[in-house]
Amino acid sequence: MLSRFFVKVLGVVLPLVLLLGSSDVIGADQAIAPLPRVLVLNSYHAGYSWSDGELHGLQRVLLREYPGLIPDVEFLDGKRDVSPGHAQMLLEFILRRYEGVRFDLIVTLDDFALQFALAHRPKISPDTPIVFAGVNNYSLEILAGQTRVTGVTEDFDFDRCFELLRKLRPQSRTIHLICDSALGNDDTLAAFFRSAERFGRGLEFRQLRGWIAEDLPQRLAALPPGDAAFIIGIARDFNGRVISEDSVFIQEVARRSAVPIFMVNQPVLPVSYGYGWDNALWLGVGGAVLSSIQHGETAGALACRILRGEDMATIPVLTDSPSQVVFSYPQLIRHGIDTDLLPPGAEIFNRPYSFFRLYRARILTTLGVILLLSAAVVVLVVNNLRRHRAEVALRSSNERLQLLMTAIEQATELIALLSHDGTAFYANAAFTRVLQPVEPNQMPDTAALWRDASGNSFSFATVARAADLGRWQERISLFNNQGTAIILHIIVTPILAAAGEPTRYLFIAQDVTQETRLEEQVRLAQKMDAIGTLASGIAHDFNNILSAILCNTEIVLEDLPVAHGSREQLEDVRRATYRATSLVRQILTFSRHTKPRREVLSVTPILAEMLKFLRATTPVSVTLRHTVKSSPRIMADPTQLYQVALNLCTNAVQAIGSRDGLIEVIEEAVDVGSDIIVLHPELLPGPHLRLSVRDDGCGIPPEIVSRIFEPFFTTKERGQGTGLGLSVVHGIIRSHQAAISVYSSSEKGTVFHLYFPACTSPANTVDTPASLIGLPRGTGQQIVIVDDEASLTRMGALMLERLGYRCIPFVHPKAVLDYLGGGGACDLLVTDFSMPGLNAFELLTLAHKLRPELRAILTTGYLSESDRARAVEFAIECIVEKPLTTASLGRAVAEALAKRS
Repeated sequence: MLSRFFVKVLGVVLPLVLLLGSSDVIGADQAIAPLPRVLVLNSYHAGYSWSDGELHGLQRVLLREYPGLIPDVEFLDGKRDVSPGHAQMLLEFILRRYEGVRFDLIVTLDDFALQFALAHRPKISPDTPIVFAGVNNYSLEILAGQTRVTGVTEDFDFDRCFELLRKLRPQSRTIHLICDSALGNDDTLAAFFRSAERFGRGLEFRQLRGWIAEDLPQRLAALPPGDAAFIIGIARDFNGRVISEDSVFIQEVARRSAVPIFMVNQPVLPVSYGYGWDNALWLGVGGAVLSSIQHGETAGALACRILRGEDMATIPVLTDSPSQVVFSYPQLIRHGIDTDLLPPGAEIFNRPYSFFRLYRARILTTLGVILLLSAAVVVLVVNNLRRHRAEVALRSSNERLQLLMTAIEQATELIALLSHDGTAFYANAAFTRVLQPVEPNQMPDTAALWRDASGNSFSFATVARAADLGRWQERISLFNNQGTAIILHIIVTPILAAAGEPTRYLFIAQDVTQETRLEEQVRLAQKMDAIGTLASGIAHDFNNILSAILCNTEIVLEDLPVAHGSREQLEDVRRATYRATSLVRQILTFSRHTKPRREVLSVTPILAEMLKFLRATTPVSVTLRHTVKSSPRIMADPTQLYQVALNLCTNAVQAIGSRDGLIEVIEEAVDVGSDIIVLHPELLPGPHLRLSVRDDGCGIPPEIVSRIFEPFFTTKERGQGTGLGLSVVHGIIRSHQAAISVYSSSEKGTVFHLYFPACTSPANTVDTPASLIGLPRGTGQQIVIVDDEASLTRMGALMLERLGYRCIPFVHPKAVLDYLGGGGACDLLVTDFSMPGLNAFELLTLAHKLRPELRAILTTGYLSESDRARAVEFAIECIVEKPLTTASLGRAVAEALAKRS
């Protein structure tokens, strides 16, 4: 007896000693090697059986290798929330939550999480290894440009399923394929048919299409009993209803189907809570199905190898997805499948057995104990019912209060409670974060709230009097705790006592700085639209004046002898008119916001013209210099190039101010090499034009050089600048595949370098024919010409008559309709677009009712892109832009008549 006692004591003491010793060792190991930090990104939500199983298997392996390791798990909810901003919101949340955290490993479960991790890896945790699981349709393109990534794919074992089908149902020749609405042309479906080509010879496959949850059980019940079915995916029906875990639907399909259904997806089961597949909802008999737990365990094994320091180059992606051969016993019996035919290692669940007969004595004993315990519980429940109700009420009240406080603390608005004198006795986190950081349990000083950024101040008593009448609100510009001016929309409302008198005041403020800037931008845009409308109207009338000048000049030049002394002066008039025409076109393009037209050009004349314009508004103390060392041609929009140069030079004039100074514009050819590409990666190697704008003004302070191209950033006084000039310049430069850099130092000046790719094509030239020789001529065809400007109508008719046509001019569009309605001859109609009463489209609509075969030419100073597209609908042969020339009008008329013949 004594020896047995010592043996028992030794059996208790010895394990305790060993445990204490091992705990010292464990503690020492942990002190030397702390647990790794692992982030798990779960694509879906908690409670989704597949991803819960993956997480369960992963954690089981990690805990076995690293006891006490609890990974950080984030549920991305990618199945239920597919909104465009969801991923951005998740990124901001994760970056804020794990700011400063360095993870040893990132594990992603399913496709959405992997895509998210790869897209934002540099921000979340750069160069951290990634292990993924559950990725469908894996290909090497998914990991293009990524390193240190491995995992296990999620591919169905169709080959083994076909082997099971042939072995268990040799009599079936027709196989019905069931896919959900998302798998119509999916790679998964393609993989199924590739496997069918290898193992399904002699079988006929019929795909059930357009099914919905309500009629699928009936359609399966109507199938011939000798057939079989395959279910690949059944997450949604063709009405979009989510049925992946609908227990009523799943049980109805399993009960009603007249044919055995082979599965490749695991049945729906609560695996993450430790239950087995005896509790699963089976859609069919079973098959070679994927196992989410095995997926998680496989990913866990890969994770442990990486955490142990194994080289990831030796850990390839596992494309052989883990699966199990499992079957449901009731389904096998229902469809007459002999269990002896199942392959070795196959698992069968839900076998029937008599639980009561096996455990009768234990059950009866347990029932007796339960009855005694139930009586005791009833007594306890009766005695504690009132206390329990009170606790529930108190807990509910505390939860509501806690929820309210949490909402106020997490609100982005600035919230504070003020006393009668304006002193704060509560301020939320946003208030102290934006305005005044304070020590814990310390209230901020609210005096600065009632003093705006310009120094104007007012008393809280004034605010309180206004708030007592309902509420007080105002937009105030303040300085935040970083010294930056912000605009707050402040609302102060009274907190009333039971008698109705104010006891405290609620302060709520919202940062509306960005909204205010956008409002200013909208007002600026409206102002620019108004200016554009005015400019386009002036330019349109000016175009008509130029047309009269140009037409008369060409007619006089034709009539004068070659040796006449006035021809040179008239040629100068014509050249000046062409230059004025180009300026009008620039005004119309700018005012109408049309798409820029790129052309091959030399920048020298554009810069010369810009400097000539700038000279008129620049103080005489500022010298303007234009230096052309070498100037290759470039592809650019002349209007935008003019705008860029004018903007930079205007800034240079302002930097020099009233003192003497120099502004130099330099053109030179450079060969862009690696030294420049390092600074401007967007450039390609090769010849470029470098356009430099240099001044010796006050320079740009070093601390703001990096911000000068930001929209709305300006160092000018309020109301003297929008901060958009250099941002517009930057946008134009980027749109031309060019680059811009700036070098500046205080009081020594600034230089901007602009790099444009050189172009070897010849520059565009304006066609200014010297005579009518070579122009196509008419043979007396009748041309009707209409324009609300009588001089243009007369000049157009005279030009066409000199080319051999007969012309009938009209000033009013209704007169043209009267002429055509009276049977007047007309081989072609030449019409202006904008006329009083009727525009060209309205005129042609009425004219085609009188003469359906009538063809027309449209003359206009400006036509929008939409109107150009509509011109085809009205039988308009071509569009001739004003100002008209004998050459442009003559060629257009000849081409239109040739098409008609």
